[in-house]
Amino acid sequence: MADLVVQGMEWLGDSIYQRAVVRELVKDYDVYLETPWPQIVSDLPIKCVKTGRFRFQQKNTQGRIWYRAPACERRIVKYRSNPGKSMLLAMCESVGVRSAITFDLPAIDVVLEPYVLIRPASVRHGWKGDARSPKAEYLATAADKLRRHFRIISVADFGQSTGFGGPDRPLLPLPYADQQYHSGELSADELFALVAGAAAVVGGVGWLVPMAVAYRVPMLLIFGGCGLHNAPNRIFDPCMDTSRVEKLIPDELCPCGDHDHECNKTISNVEERIERWVFRLVAGCESAMVAGIGNRLVSGNCAAV
Repeated sequence: MADLVVQGMEWLGDSIYQRAVVRELVKDYDVYLETPWPQIVSDLPIKCVKTGRFRFQQKNTQGRIWYRAPACERRIVKYRSNPGKSMLLAMCESVGVRSAITFDLPAIDVVLEPYVLIRPASVRHGWKGDARSPKAEYLATAADKLRRHFRIISVADFGQSTGFGGPDRPLLPLPYADQQYHSGELSADELFALVAGAAAVVGGVGWLVPMAVAYRVPMLLIFGGCGLHNAPNRIFDPCMDTSRVEKLIPDELCPCGDHDHECNKTISNVEERIERWVFRLVAGCESAMVAGIGNRLVSGNCAAV
């Protein structure tokens, strides 16, 4: 087969989406993928070429074996130029793939434990995505209702340089948590395992969404604004199994594409809807425990508990 160099996405969430794209390319090419996240394609016949400009990306590239990109055809994965389509379909078309078929991540052995991972709302310095983030008080409400039944683990990266020149900024109030990883303590592999082993995850649009879908983990997804880039039909694609995702969408999802816009993020009856989701989650977890299910192999081809 002919060689093909793919200039991949650098952010974690984007890289999870693009796995489904490069999976299709390896059917016809010997693929060299420029990426800081080689573990995302570790089970595919792909040669990874080191890239990554930012701190967490560079941390993940250390101590790994890399390939050198050959002089051959090159394609670039991108999606911003196609806002009317799902991100995944836009990525496919950008590199000449008709559509993705399988959305997954490499299989991982985890133990199902009674904790919920929550991702606080935050804004990166230099990339003001305030509009995308959900209302912080909605996340706090979810944590307060979940803490009666589960241990709450909060994951963020505050107080550290992101590579844009400053730290992530938390949006207040921060949700309750029994355990916090708020300074980038976790490696990417630890983060993957923490998500895959959770009873559920809670957060807004970002890397947590594709990771939860790929690992078949129940998710309470609370949308914010900037609907041009972050609406459900943008972040989800028909090849993604979203049956475990509970979507709480603002009454009037702002259609703007401005990351600084003061979008109306109000969700009617949000407390009641969160309460109902928690009730269903608790009932499902209790059924799983009664059945004696503790270990699970999580991949895109087998459903998690």
